Amino acid sequence: MLKSLIADKLNDFEDYLIASGCSPSSARRYVEKVRQFLDFTRKNTFTRDDVVRFLAYCKKTKSANTVCLIYYALQRFFKYVKREDLLQDIKPPKRPQTAPKYLTVEEVKKLVDHTARPRDRALILMLFATGLRVSEIVSLKIGDVDFKRGVVRVYRHKSELESEIPIADFALLALREAINTYFRQDNDAPLFQNKYGEVLSVRSVQRILQNAAKRAGIKKKVSPHVLRHTYATFLLSKGFNLAEIQELLGHANIKTTRIYSHVVKTELERKYHAVFSSREPEEEKPVTIKVTYCPKCGSK
Repeated sequence: MLKSLIADKLNDFEDYLIASGCSPSSARRYVEKVRQFLDFTRKNTFTRDDVVRFLAYCKKTKSANTVCLIYYALQRFFKYVKREDLLQDIKPPKRPQTAPKYLTVEEVKKLVDHTARPRDRALILMLFATGLRVSEIVSLKIGDVDFKRGVVRVYRHKSELESEIPIADFALLALREAINTYFRQDNDAPLFQNKYGEVLSVRSVQRILQNAAKRAGIKKKVSPHVLRHTYATFLLSKGFNLAEIQELLGHANIKTTRIYSHVVKTELERKYHAVFSSREPEEEKPVTIKVTYCPKCGSK
């Protein structure tokens, strides 16, 4: 009986999170952490002492990032059940600041080269060229892409706002090739779809990247979020400032964007050594030019 009541309460909590603007994947993670708390207490009603004991246990046995996730999951849950007092005077744990993992441009090219399907190539290039979250990328419809203007209309789950962000020509070209192979090509069809014309799942996106990385011999972790970090890192290395990248990534607070400041330091070091280097500059290699077609209008 107790398990049934808890299951019903958690199902309602998940619906509440999604209705409040939380993405389905984030809602599931929060529900799982609350379930761990309820399993720990083993009762339907709980006290502040239960919360303190559970958080202390988590700090001893889990990573700092996991403890942060647990704290904020409990915070949302206690707000939902109108028991905010249970976390009163308990400060949120500090999230450790670690440099984000990212790929080089050469590694992104390897991923694309080791992907056979046009849809998968378009997916990788779209993630790299837009930095979209995986929940945002799978929510896109074909009609959200304006091929003439070179922009995509995106609904930001975290900020609950809709925005337009630019897409590189090479990603648009890959998207055109992918759409030509689809079962459904109408504007309301998913931009990334499975063989039945249905929306591609988040798990499928993750699997596509993992398989491509394995075939390419890339030992680093490769995920949609790593490609998001790659996008931001690449922009910083090309002179974009943090405020511009904040806008493109859809961060509500620029503090979130500051995790990429390590790239600025790396770029400063490179520029410093370039200025003070005593070596003669190397001759530029000849550029190979090939004929291609405009992804916006199709002209040569």
